[in-house]
Amino acid sequence: MKYGCVLNAYVKRYSNLIILSDRKDVMPFGELFMAIEESLEYVRLCGVPAYLTSSCENDLPSENALLIYRLFEEVIETALPGADAVLVDITAKQDADSLRVELSAPGKIMDEAFMKEDIERGRGTLDVEYLEDEMTEIIRLDFARGGDR
Repeated sequence: MKYGCVLNAYVKRYSNLIILSDRKDVMPFGELFMAIEESLEYVRLCGVPAYLTSSCENDLPSENALLIYRLFEEVIETALPGADAVLVDITAKQDADSLRVELSAPGKIMDEAFMKEDIERGRGTLDVEYLEDEMTEIIRLDFARGGDR
């Protein structure tokens, strides 16, 4: 039932982000922050300590916000059950947007090919690293802005 709540929060929040993205090309950073925070509330309900940090200088392209939240959810669904802890950091700056997720003892390892075409179309990069000796997985998604796009 608790895991169902994680999925339900994603469906609700992702739907909201889609509606917002249909209206504007730029999304308020707070919308992405609240979506991830609500999802993490339900991860905590599953007994997994979960933390969110952020750095925001401005809003972010709606396309980036949608891809970040989709990848975040895939990471969570892949890691649960089994993960001992989750640390998430999201950033929206003038020159780049990013998501970083660190998982302690994830249930499964993330497939680096997930969303590859969508990420490349958005001129993003995805890096998945598993530190076997520490049983830690680190996922990084970065989108360059401005002249690099």
